[in-house]
Amino acid sequence: MIDMSRRLAILQVALTLFAAMQMPATAASATEIEDECATFSDVDFDGSFSEALGERLYHRGFYPEAMTAWHCAFLEEADSGAAYRMAVEYIDAKVVEYDSARALELLTASAVRGEARAQFELGAIYEDGTLDETDPVRAMLWYMAAAQQGHAAAEYSLGRIHETGSAAGSDKLLAYSYYELADRHGFPLVAKEAKERLGVELSDRDMEVALVTARRLDISQGNNPPLR
Repeated sequence: MIDMSRRLAILQVALTLFAAMQMPATAASATEIEDECATFSDVDFDGSFSEALGERLYHRGFYPEAMTAWHCAFLEEADSGAAYRMAVEYIDAKVVEYDSARALELLTASAVRGEARAQFELGAIYEDGTLDETDPVRAMLWYMAAAQQGHAAAEYSLGRIHETGSAAGSDKLLAYSYYELADRHGFPLVAKEAKERLGVELSDRDMEVALVTARRLDISQGNNPPLR
């Protein structure tokens, strides 16, 4: 197995290069957004823009103000969560018009800044072919980035990719390892089913190796309770 620190460094370089090649043009000028930020006013506003401020406005029904707050949080605070939330709105098209290019731009900007939710969504986009062309390898890389932060759904998705071999050849031991992580980190129902299905194909020795690998992967993530 590749040393985990080396693996993460390779992953970060690869994702940065992918993002640089694929970043679409900005949909709104920085000057326009700066003007909105300078004149922004609301009872919830304490002078600092954030994803949380946008959420409070959104749940009060102030949708344009919420979008502005998220724009300003991303512009002024580099808030990756705010960029993710804007992307979700451009996909859902409930309060703004559907804009796949803008959504992909914002998701990529959020993901390269470390937002696990955006990394997972990009993985799903490139796996399923929504918003952009299908790219199983890129899907796997974004899932890996999210899984590195303990994102349980991304871990399950990696298990499925390794089981089917859709990106880099089938590896059922590694698939089981990721299913184990997903099970332990909050995605238990489908992960347990996947473990049961795959477990009948693995020997006792294979299972032992898979569980050891899961513990090593968990240690490399460094932000979850250790697996026992």
